[in-house]
Amino acid sequence: MKGIKLFDLIKSLNRSEKQSLCYQLGLSEDKKAIILLDLITLKVKTLEELNRFLRKEFNLNSYTKSNDDVDKKARQFIVFATEKIENIKILNHLNKNKKERFRLLSKIYKDENEDLLFRKYVKKLEVTTQNSDNSQIRNELLSWKINLFGTQQMEKNLKVISNLLLEKKQQIQLNKHQQLSELYRIASNLFFDDIRISEIKPSDTDLDTLSAESDNQFYAADYLITKARFAFFSSNFKVKIDEAEGFVKKAEISTHQKNILLRRCLFIKMIAGFQYNEPLENMLKFATEVKNYNLNYGFRDSFSFFYHLLFLVLSNKIEETQLNIIKNKDLFISQETYFYIEFIEAFILLRENNLNKKNKALKAFSALRYSPNYYISLWSAFFEFAIHYKNGNYILCKSLIERIKMQLQKNKQRQFIYKDSLEIYRFYRSLIFKNKPFEHRKNINILYRFLINYITQD
Repeated sequence: MKGIKLFDLIKSLNRSEKQSLCYQLGLSEDKKAIILLDLITLKVKTLEELNRFLRKEFNLNSYTKSNDDVDKKARQFIVFATEKIENIKILNHLNKNKKERFRLLSKIYKDENEDLLFRKYVKKLEVTTQNSDNSQIRNELLSWKINLFGTQQMEKNLKVISNLLLEKKQQIQLNKHQQLSELYRIASNLFFDDIRISEIKPSDTDLDTLSAESDNQFYAADYLITKARFAFFSSNFKVKIDEAEGFVKKAEISTHQKNILLRRCLFIKMIAGFQYNEPLENMLKFATEVKNYNLNYGFRDSFSFFYHLLFLVLSNKIEETQLNIIKNKDLFISQETYFYIEFIEAFILLRENNLNKKNKALKAFSALRYSPNYYISLWSAFFEFAIHYKNGNYILCKSLIERIKMQLQKNKQRQFIYKDSLEIYRFYRSLIFKNKPFEHRKNINILYRFLINYITQD
């Protein structure tokens, strides 16, 4: 299919951007502009509709032209349309974001050696960034100001330049901690999923030193949260996350920054609850608070939204789960992460204790075994086994248990609930090969406990 990027760009246009684009296109006599105006007016809802439109526009007279010529004209139109929409998005962004607008204009006139205009836009940028925490723009602004005062070579400017250089030094330190804290935060998030990332793992002493060095308490706190994240699979994890959360609550930072950090702490505690089998009501409480932070700040966090839905289903709050999906799905879930919703919907079908719905759940879990997400794939296989076993399909169960075994063996580096996954695998295996009895732990992960109860209860 053609025009996937174009289709996504058209979908991204808001009402104001569409109006601006249509106005511009309406002034043009270019044939491509007329076709794009027709396309925008048509309001295509699917990629298939876009492709039907393209076939109609560029194949009407294909009997008089070669296929290559027709295809070339379609590609030219797609390039034209893509650039037109990109230009509208850029203009809209710059109109809404004065800092970016003045930064870009300053750079343009600096590169063009237009000193007077460069000086004017640097002043405008300085006014708009007075209370900004955008270190990249602040750093660029300071360099430009030092450059402007340095070229004048006047005695009265020496004190100004000296102060600017001192501020620049502080900004460099801030940039250092901003970049290092981000680097280690990303690495520690990956560590949840793959302990091999430990190659870049800093020591606790390194993180404590960086936290103490940082004059900015936001980054000082972030280092401590990262330290707790790296300790997720260690016995002292709880001590470290409590230490980090306590530091955040006392930190002298803005409410917005504090809430961002508290959200990170709550997210870790939510996941830790699932790992260490804490009470379901605690996990649901943390997940609800994380979801509320995400809603307040517009964070598109499909991962935590999935866990919120999962804990609701495990709490048997089916109606609340469905209302959450309807209300918040579009904010948190993309086409690439829709497997989260499919898993939850299949789980709901299974909970409703209806033969027809159970068969639909089985079909969904069978498909989800091929999900690109390891945990959705693994858990779907566990669910599929449970349903087949309950249905008496023991031959299918034997095949499934071998696939689960291979999946676990290939993913030993994924330590998140790995021990519990091994435990339910061994329990499943004992059901099929009855000469190998296995008594599972009573405090096994709550999701697996549900499956065990599902299998063993009449």
